Amino acid sequence: MSPGLFVALEALKGLGRVLTRWGAWAASIAVVLLAGTAVIVLPTRDEDHTARTVFYLVASADAAVGESSLNRLAWDIWSWPGVSAVTFRFPGETEPQEIAQRSLVVRVRDPEVQRQVGIRLEQFGELTSIDHIQLTTSPPPRLPATSRVLALVGLVLALPLCLWLARWAARGLGAAWGEELALLRYSGASELLLRVPFWLFGALAGLAGAVLYAACFWGVWSWAQEVPAVRQAVPTFVTGGTVATVLGFLLGLALGLVGATVGFPARRHA
Repeated sequence: MSPGLFVALEALKGLGRVLTRWGAWAASIAVVLLAGTAVIVLPTRDEDHTARTVFYLVASADAAVGESSLNRLAWDIWSWPGVSAVTFRFPGETEPQEIAQRSLVVRVRDPEVQRQVGIRLEQFGELTSIDHIQLTTSPPPRLPATSRVLALVGLVLALPLCLWLARWAARGLGAAWGEELALLRYSGASELLLRVPFWLFGALAGLAGAVLYAACFWGVWSWAQEVPAVRQAVPTFVTGGTVATVLGFLLGLALGLVGATVGFPARRHA
């Protein structure tokens, strides 16, 4: 039997004897990935949640007015004091109201500007009617910035715990495989060869943790599709599922390999 095959078989036997430690390590990797995702998708600062009122004038244009004339009129209106935007609307559109004919929508700063602009618009023969519109909107709900701070604290606590569990699990594997490890060292096997089963042990833990992470992520994602408040509060979470999954598997594998490297039992000198 070749040394590599012997090492692999004995490593699998050792894994069966430390399955509980390995499972705890894999679960901690999933926790690290979940905490890291929360740090990324949660808001970095508190947002203004006060209701906002926007003032518009909808000016319907005569059907005989040419496009070039209407464009010049729109640019002229946009240059007036207090006008923040001028846009075109066409029949069938519904913002900021039901549009029955080609129109200019003029957004203004406040009610006084709305009144003054309305008076000026009434002087243009190209415009057949002027509607004054006031819309009050509330921004979508957002989680407070403290939620990201808590996620960051969780990540800071989870990382060292993950490394400690990695060392604990790898030492358990080393103890379960102690005689075989000593025999291989005595027979002259290289340290690199002896590390291979520990790296395999760590890679499996990392992939298992990534699978657990992906299951949790997509489970919450599926639930969030039915809860509009969640989609509005954390929009990045809803749209970043594929990227999060790919990064989760890559980082999970990396955490597993790093943990196995840290936990590898060093040679004891007499």
